[in-house]
Amino acid sequence: MKKSIYSYPSPIHDRIISLVGEGYCDRKIADAVDEINYQYVFRFRRYHSIAPGSTFRKKPRKLALPPKLRHEKQSIVDYCLTLPDVYQDAPFRDKKQIVFRHSKNRKSFAYIYEYAGKLCVNVKCAPAEAVVFRRVYKNIVPAYFMNKNTREYWNTIIVGGDITEAAMREMIRHSFELTQPKVREIGNAEYLRQVWGINVKESCTSYAKRGWIKKEKKNKRTRSRYNNRIEELRQQGFTNIYKSQT
Repeated sequence: MKKSIYSYPSPIHDRIISLVGEGYCDRKIADAVDEINYQYVFRFRRYHSIAPGSTFRKKPRKLALPPKLRHEKQSIVDYCLTLPDVYQDAPFRDKKQIVFRHSKNRKSFAYIYEYAGKLCVNVKCAPAEAVVFRRVYKNIVPAYFMNKNTREYWNTIIVGGDITEAAMREMIRHSFELTQPKVREIGNAEYLRQVWGINVKESCTSYAKRGWIKKEKKNKRTRSRYNNRIEELRQQGFTNIYKSQT
């Protein structure tokens, strides 16, 4: 059986193996070795079942958090759970990575994880404030594991540095307020319909013809109750509610 040229033991192959182990890409390996091109390196990887861009290095061992940081992590988790209408989620394979979301819109406002032996918290903030925080605190950097579009709005807090616990909680609280469900502002007509059950979409002429009272409500008690409601709402600032015409 004829051997493949990619399996011959030679100094070129040993050089390629060493460069692949150091993490060089195909084009850099081809530039370092004169007799080959990047297509040769690509076929070499495929012949030896090496994934493109992979290395022979062992994966770095994950460093365990010291006891002090583990205590800090638990205190941050407890504080996030004290905020209203939130829940804890673990959508990633590593269950140590925790995400806190709003119950109504499922938006995340805090992301707690361990990275290179450090405890990190990703929080959202306004773009102008994000830049200020990065300049004031050394342990606040652009958010890890965020794309370039969202890193403008997210910061990573490295716990255990120059940032105090009160300032970190304030940032988490600010992130919570930025991502919470928005309350839709309603007008006077919508307020009357939802709270009082009054339909003000009809024209003033239609109300005047009916004496400002619906046909099924003609007794004096209902008329006085309706007039009192209208007067109370006018005193509260609803100027587009007309007085009853009797």
